[in-house]
Amino acid sequence: MSQDDGMRERDAELRFLRSIVENANDAILVTEGTPIEKPGPRIVYVNETFTRMTGYTLDDVRGKTPRILQGPETDPEPRRKIREALERWQSVRVELLNYRKDGTDFWVELNIVPVLDDDGLYTHWVSVQRDVTERKREEEERRKSEAAFRAALAEQASDVVLIVGPDGSVRYGSPSLVNALGYRPEEIVDTDVSLYVHPDDAEEALGAFGEVLAGPGVGSKPVALRVKHKDGTWRYFEAVGTNMIDDPGVRGVVVNAWDVTGRKLVEDELKLRDRAIAASSNGIIITDPNRPDNPIIYVNQKFEEITGYGAAEAVGKNCRFLANGDRGQPGFDELRIAIREGREWSGPLRNYKKDGTPFWNELYIAPVRDEDGRVVNFIGVQKDVTERKELEEKLAHQAFHDPLTDLPNRSLFLDRVDHALKRAKRRGDGVAVLFMDLDNFKVINDSLGHEVGDELLVSVAGRLQSCLRPADTAARLGGDEFVVLLEDVEGPEEATRVATRIEEALRAPFWVGGHNLFVTTSVGVALGGTDGERAGDLLRNADLAMYRAKDGGKNNHAVFEPGMNERALERLGMEADLRRALDREEFRVHYQPKVSVRTGRIVAHEALVRWEHPERGLVPPAEFIPLAEETGLIVPLGRWVLGEACRQAKEWQSWYPTDPPLAMSVNLSAAQFKRPDLGASVAKVLDDTGLDPRDLILEITESMVVEDVTAALVTLRELKALGVKIAVDDFGTGYSSLSYLKRFPVDYLKIDRSFVEGLGRDPKDEGIVSASIELAHALGLEAIAEGVETASQLERLRVLGCGLAQGFFFQKPFPRDTASESLAALFA
Repeated sequence: MSQDDGMRERDAELRFLRSIVENANDAILVTEGTPIEKPGPRIVYVNETFTRMTGYTLDDVRGKTPRILQGPETDPEPRRKIREALERWQSVRVELLNYRKDGTDFWVELNIVPVLDDDGLYTHWVSVQRDVTERKREEEERRKSEAAFRAALAEQASDVVLIVGPDGSVRYGSPSLVNALGYRPEEIVDTDVSLYVHPDDAEEALGAFGEVLAGPGVGSKPVALRVKHKDGTWRYFEAVGTNMIDDPGVRGVVVNAWDVTGRKLVEDELKLRDRAIAASSNGIIITDPNRPDNPIIYVNQKFEEITGYGAAEAVGKNCRFLANGDRGQPGFDELRIAIREGREWSGPLRNYKKDGTPFWNELYIAPVRDEDGRVVNFIGVQKDVTERKELEEKLAHQAFHDPLTDLPNRSLFLDRVDHALKRAKRRGDGVAVLFMDLDNFKVINDSLGHEVGDELLVSVAGRLQSCLRPADTAARLGGDEFVVLLEDVEGPEEATRVATRIEEALRAPFWVGGHNLFVTTSVGVALGGTDGERAGDLLRNADLAMYRAKDGGKNNHAVFEPGMNERALERLGMEADLRRALDREEFRVHYQPKVSVRTGRIVAHEALVRWEHPERGLVPPAEFIPLAEETGLIVPLGRWVLGEACRQAKEWQSWYPTDPPLAMSVNLSAAQFKRPDLGASVAKVLDDTGLDPRDLILEITESMVVEDVTAALVTLRELKALGVKIAVDDFGTGYSSLSYLKRFPVDYLKIDRSFVEGLGRDPKDEGIVSASIELAHALGLEAIAEGVETASQLERLRVLGCGLAQGFFFQKPFPRDTASESLAALFA
């Protein structure tokens, strides 16, 4: 199945599930918020049954509280129970008198259940409302009948009592006729009883009547029949007759009939649900936890299709047989605990089909309880999500591996170094990082072309791995830079032996693209393990040592020493200048447009900070942004850039009005994102500048949100509440995890320039760009391609369905005045 087919199938499933919800027998209402938030929980969704039941559409009630359905006659006691349960985020079940839009009242049985997200945070309430007006009316009728029964059994019976003569005429009708069928007794006396029996049921009813007439005292078995109500509708009744023709006070057949319409409707509903379960597009499993080993008692046809096991093969077994002994996954322990505690659970599990083929099963289980709250069954809903899991694993691999050599990338390497340092500290041994740079690689790349250069890098990666132990890690940082992690290192001698082995392995010629190529490498070695080093520190030390090796004549290695501080001193000088730069107004904001791929129109600008150093001139961001982040200066700098960009956006909107207005995109640093006052800071800038929040796009990187998912989610929701839009920058180069991405409230996915660069010539880059665009569309996001430099790249993006693009092909980042002139030319 192609990815497009899979997407269509999933869309069809979503439409089917939405159809089930929209056409459910019960009204469904979804709210967000809590009673402590004024004015209280607000309605965000209702299904069609709710509209039919109440007369209110979603547009009528959206943003309002459920109190719109209540009136002065509504009992305050159930409302108090609801309020107390919501304040504690607990489920609650009550009966409540509500009012329709036209003012008529009706009774509902109301079940309210809180909804949690994947982080365990409560986000919404789901209210399921069942119209029990008929039942309440029946209860009231029975109450009145029972009270009157003590006065006169026959006259006040809750069941309908008729006396029918041998000729079929009604001779007596009890007062209960009024409530049951709408007739006053005098209206049906002397009429033929067959007038009130449904034609399809008449034969069976008359047959039973004939049997009763066979002799005095003869009674009939209960007969099910439909009886005509005075309003023209048909009600379901069960009736028995007794021959009392010889009784002088009766002289007819006494018919006792009782209304079973409610029960019949429930039975019909259950039959409909059974048919729906059998025809579901998901696998359905029902188990009995009260029998030994919680055996399966029912599976539907979709289960058989997914697993290959027939119903006869599955019934009677515990569901664990699908695991085929593979029960070491964390989900199994969680599942067993949920079953033991009688609660819901959902999550992915790796199961196996009958032929042994593994598949990923998205499983949801829920307990079924009887009236006493006892768990009588578990229902499991399973969905085959193998294709989705494979895509996630593929994207995760791409996120943490270099696309050219398939070695770990910087993110994965630093993560492994971090874990290695923690293990080394516990064990008391050493860790070494080797930083490698190929000597004169640029000459080969420039003279023979990038394709030959890329092939050479792949060959270097292969030889590099052949020099290492299985537990060691080789990674590519980018360009011709490789790094190696060595664990359980006794001292610098062992690390330098590995460096020598790598130098000798690379010294042999490479046959690439019809050329015999000779490559040497400079290697920097840094040791750590017990002194609390950080992964970044170790990598930086190895980098410093590598430059010392290059200074020593290349094709050499050097071990880091504390005296290698020349660059550190330079860093200190730049830090001092950086601290003064903001006060001296040395920073400038340059603007690069974002263009609609489809129309070619500028729709937004990205604000990019530059440092105009009084002595060094224009300092590129790559040289001072990392330093600003390390020193904390990035926070006031970022606040300044945000203010300047928003003011500029408002000014351009007034000069060049468009629909929609020109937007402004501003990058957030990790330090800014972690600050608790970020939302307030952004709100103040918007208030000061007058920029509409919808015209501001804040860009974040993946690594900023995965460090603390819960905190990141809170921050993103706070920003979204302001009305601003969120973009994920450099997608595919960091922690590209679908499990995080799908949960965060973002609007744009920015595809990194390193992938856009290969469009039209590198199938791997094109595949990554295409998958990223499709992923963005699947998540309801808009894709933005960075680094577009050629018309062919733009054309490929247009074919792949990318929404926005930016890069030198359109315009370089320009200062404010130059960017304004460019806009003026467009709007001239």
